[in-house]
Parts: sequence; C-alpha cells; structure tokens
Amino acid sequence: MKIIVRTSDMKVGNCLSKTFITDSIGSSIGMAIFEPKVGIGGILHFMLPDSSLNGNKATGNPFIYADTGIPAFLEAAYRLGAEKPLLRIFVAGGAHILGSGGFPNIGERNYVALKEIIKENDLKIDCEDVGGCFYRSLSLEMKNGRTRVNIPGHGEKDLL
Repeated sequence: MKIIVRTSDMKVGNCLSKTFITDSIGSSIGMAIFEPKVGIGGILHFMLPDSSLNGNKATGNPFIYADTGIPAFLEAAYRLGAEKPLLRIFVAGGAHILGSGGFPNIGERNYVALKEIIKENDLKIDCEDVGGCFYRSLSLEMKNGRTRVNIPGHGEKDLL
C-alpha cells in the first residue's frame, strides 16, 4: 500500500506492507527515517528552514519548517518505539530551483538547518542526495527499509 506524504506533512508507521512516497522535492527537503529493529519508519517533507518566519503558521502545521517539523517527526517515531541509536536517516532535496518564492538559496538554507537539527539531536545522516537544479521524489519501503530517490530524466537510485 502506497502512502503519499504531501509537502509540509509527515507520516510515520510500522506496517510492513506500506511504502511511503513524497514527490515534488525541489528546494524543500524530504527526510526518510527507518529503525530496522522494530520496523518503524516514515517521511517528512518540509519547505522552509525556520519557523520564526511565521510562528502562527508553525503552530498550525509544524511540518512546514525544519526547526519544528524535524523534532515532531522524530518524536512521533520514538512514541511508536523507534530506538534513537538504531535510527537510519536518508535525505533528498535542497535543490536550487529558480523562482523559489522569493527566498534566496532556500534549498541550501533548508539543508543547513536540517544538518544543524540532526547534530543537535545527536543523530547522523546515513545517505543523501541533495543540491543540483532538479526535482526529486523519495520513497521508503517498510518491509526492508529500502529508500530510493527518483530524479525525472536522470533515473532512480537506492539510498539503502
């Protein structure tokens, strides 16, 4: 069963028959997590680095921003039983897309924010596909943790 993760949203679960998918990852970031011992995983797709841009919007939907979305995403996985030391993290996006809503270097700023938050949480990124000038999609198969990035016109590759 395919579970679509929209922009500014996240999904976490432990059903082996699910595949989480997010697309239209340009300057935004798709972050997949997988904890193999208990089979918990999911995807977060955030758009902007810092909720100080609009605190009211972050209160309504923390998954728009890296600084509010990543902690909420991790907490959801931990509540389901994921163990922090076993958590695998895969990242895609952070591209330089022309016309990114008036935010200069938003892809790079998103990626920098992600790395800082990951470090603050004493975690590490296992594999990434970031930068460039193209859109991507990201998928996570729960049965085995297989994480893939697809770049239209450039093909698909496994991150795990």
